[in-house]
Amino acid sequence: MKVLLDQQTFLALLRSVECLSTGRQVHAHVIVSGLHSRVYLWNSLIKMYNDAGDVETAELMFRSALVLDTVSCNIMISGYVNEGCTLMALWFFSDMASRGIVFYQYTVVALLTCCGRLKNEIIGRSI
Repeated sequence: MKVLLDQQTFLALLRSVECLSTGRQVHAHVIVSGLHSRVYLWNSLIKMYNDAGDVETAELMFRSALVLDTVSCNIMISGYVNEGCTLMALWFFSDMASRGIVFYQYTVVALLTCCGRLKNEIIGRSI
């Protein structure tokens, strides 16, 4: 009996990933299965790389996404903030905002964290 893996299976696997090598294997299976065009699944892969501390791969995945949404951007901003890349998070926000991406309160919390770490009241007030 052959079992076909679907988006829900991969999402469950990604939530249980504890090490980057396992996450990379799940990522490879997502590509092979042809499900890599699913936005929610792609966002979950980006988050998995960010959570593992591999912001560079997360950014490559973000840049190669077929469709980007507010969730994709929030995941990247949070990844930058969690890794201490505060200036990169602010630059990323500015770039995405100039492209017309709408942001929500989750984004604002991450950006205010950046401003707090930078001790920059002016940027904090503008956000």
